[in-house]
Formats: sequence, structure tokens, C-alpha cells
Amino acid sequence: MASQKRKLGEQQAEGSSKKHRTGRRVKVHHLSGSEVATPVIGTGTLLSASLRFSSYVRKNDSGKTDLLLHSASHETIDFSAVESQTVDSNEHHLKHYVAVFDPSNSRLNVTEAKKVTVKRQVRKFTPNNDGERDEDDNGGAAPVYSSRATLTEAFGSKKAKKAVATMAENRLIANSTSSDDPLAQAILSTIADDTVNDDDGDGAGPGSLQSTKPLPQANLDATEVADVYPLSTLVVPQPTAATLGSMPIAEWMRLASKKKPVLSRYRYIAHRVWILSKRHMENPSDKSILETLQILRYIEFLLDVHRQVSSLPQNERLPHTDQWPDEAIKEGHRMPAHIVKQVAMHFFPDPRLTNFSLTRLRTFILALTLRIPPGLALSAGACILAVEPSDVLLDLGLGRSQGTHLYRELGCKVESAKEAEITRWRLRELDKNTGESNADAAAGPSSTKKPVFAKLMLPLDFPKLSQGRAVSSRRRR
Repeated sequence: MASQKRKLGEQQAEGSSKKHRTGRRVKVHHLSGSEVATPVIGTGTLLSASLRFSSYVRKNDSGKTDLLLHSASHETIDFSAVESQTVDSNEHHLKHYVAVFDPSNSRLNVTEAKKVTVKRQVRKFTPNNDGERDEDDNGGAAPVYSSRATLTEAFGSKKAKKAVATMAENRLIANSTSSDDPLAQAILSTIADDTVNDDDGDGAGPGSLQSTKPLPQANLDATEVADVYPLSTLVVPQPTAATLGSMPIAEWMRLASKKKPVLSRYRYIAHRVWILSKRHMENPSDKSILETLQILRYIEFLLDVHRQVSSLPQNERLPHTDQWPDEAIKEGHRMPAHIVKQVAMHFFPDPRLTNFSLTRLRTFILALTLRIPPGLALSAGACILAVEPSDVLLDLGLGRSQGTHLYRELGCKVESAKEAEITRWRLRELDKNTGESNADAAAGPSSTKKPVFAKLMLPLDFPKLSQGRAVSSRRRR
């Protein structure tokens, strides 16, 4: 049976398999020659459009030229590009082209391109050029602060900042062409001023060091020993006379007038309150004796505050003074509420208990004990303040070495009493009268032959800064 051919439909017959021309003809032009800039195709990393490359050409052994590109316009990274080399024999004759089409005139420009591989590397800084480099007005590279110098300025110690300033000064001196350069002179004078104002290290005075420690502010310009730690610095709140005048000493005076023992939970208070109360009763018009008795009562108040806060764990939130128990401040004989509140705010501005604030309270108490005359004397002397520290250290729960260190931080000498001082302070007479005055509340601590005292005298004797372990000449070799 013969096969029959099907006829195409009318719609299929009208169509054609050839593609119609959509527009004008495209003219292709090949650009070559020395006047044409050869484009570059870079691979290996992403590049910013703001990078600027410098081109270099070198001849290889075969006489051909190799292209090298380098950029240092980035702050910290150097970019380099070299022509890509291939080891595949099939790609030796492989070439790369770039074509750009211009639709306005239907022109396609084709030119040969060089393929390069881009590498990047973090810039290394030498000790003589310890700064990042940036472009100056002339297009060159000028040194500026490096990231290390910036971190030093932000977080470094004063000694490290001095080292950075010295390096900057040396660079200015080395790079300056004339000693009369006004800009260099201005910068150098600023550096010199900062160096003078920054006291640190071996050249630091005791005032700058003491201000960073948990200590009362010392008056280093004082000519009288009593003015080194004035009461206006040690007593809170101000005015001092009003605060000391509000100290409740009436109970002490009532018991002393009846020749009854004045009891206290603190050894330092119990060993001194009887003789001071008796002395005030004998001379009620003597304001200095009254002030000394008020200072002793203020010391007892601070010891109560120390007893309350030291029982709390470190970094625990301090309760408000209104929430303190009634027995926290002198067994029901409470201080005025505003004094308790301001004292707590002064010594503990942070709501959490820290070792710094607790040590600061202790040093204030120790400084106030220097105001109480030793033994049976009316005063320690014209040029000295002294205290036998064993009682107050027991009340504060401090060891002898720790207490000695704190007294030395206040500028005191901790040493045995001299024979003349034992006589002047009537220490032996105090031992004889201890049993006669009050067996339960002695007039002073039981003295040994030569008891140890903390003495505040001018000039102040602050602890020396440690210079490190000495290196012997044999090891230095």
C-alpha cells in the first residue's frame, strides 16, 4: 500500500523556518596597536572601585614583556597583580578578549586583554615607621598613628602613652628640615606640656599616687601635723562642728558622773572613754577635750557601720539605712537618720559592697584614731599624732601586718615608743591606775615595756614604690 503524503496546513505553509533580521547590521572592529590601552581581567579577589593601581613592565628571558600592577591606596592592605601563567600545553595559545557594544551606532569593539591574578597582603610596619600610611596632599605616603598606638592612647597606661609620645617626638625631630618650623614647634610644645602634667612612674609625686588609693585626702602642703588630715576631711557630713555636736555622749557622761563603767562592744572605745569622760567632767569649758570625746563617739559610730557592712558578702547589694536593724547603731542610741544616710552614701556610693569601699572606711577610722591622745597625756605632742593600734585592729578584724600597712599608707611611722615618749604620754602611770579607775573599762591598753605606736609626723613617710628585684652585676654580664 502506497504511503500518502500529508499536505501542510495553511498556517504552517505561511510560516518560515528562517529567522528574520531584527535590526541593523552590527559592525565588528578589532582594536590593536600601541595607541590602544590594553584592558586587564583580574581574578582571585573582589576589588573595590576606589583602588588605584600603578603599572610596571618587565622583560622576561624570552624577550616578552610581563605586566605587574601594584596598589598601596588601601589603609592596611597592599594589592599586587601579575599575569596568569599556565602549565597546560593546550592553553599556551589561549587568548582573552574584551568586547564593548555601542548600541547607538551598532558597533562592537573587540580588543585583546591580559588576564592577571590579584593577590593581597597585610602591610608590614617597621619600627621606624610604626604608623599606618595615608596619602598626603602631594600624593605621597605620610605616617599617621597605627592601630597599636591608637589602642595605647585609649587603653594604655600613662607610661605607655609617654612612650608613644616620645616616638612621635623623635619622628618630628628626624623629619623636620628646619628647627624654626612653626607646626613642629607647636606639636613639640604640646607633647612637652602633656609630659610635665602626667606624673607617673618614678617621677610621680605621692599626691598623685595617694589620690587613687582608698585613703582620705592628705594635705601635703600642711605645715602642722594636725592639718595633714583635717577634721573637715575625715568627718561626714559637713559642717564638722554640727556633726560632732550631734554625737550622743550624754549617756557616757551620766555613767561617768555616777562612777559606773561605760561599756562598749569595742576594745578601742572601752579603753579610752573613761579617762576622756572624766577629763571632760573636770574641765567642762575646755572645748578641745569635748571635741576629742565627740571624735571618740564618732569613731564608735563608724565602727558600728563597719560591723554592719562587713558582715555582708562581697558584691552583695547594701540594704538601705532605714532597713538596718535597731541594734546596728549603738544598741538603740541611734545617730540622727540624716547622718547615717550621708555616711553610708559617702563611703558606699556603689550600691554593692566592694573591697575598695570597705578599705576606705577602715583607713578613715584609723586616721581618726590619731586624733585621740595616747595614754594619760592631753596630747601626743606639738609635732606628732600617735596611737597604739592593737585595740582598733582587733575591732576591725585586721591582722597586725595589714593594719601596719594601712597606717603606713597614711604616712605614719610604725615603731616602738621611745623612752621620752613613754614618760611624756604617762604610759607607766596608766598601767598603775588601770585597776583603780575601772576594772571592766580600762583607761588604756595594757602597755608593754616599749609598746608599738603609729606616729604621724612631718615630713610624711609614705611607703616607697617597689623598683623590682635588683640584678647583680654578675648576672647582668
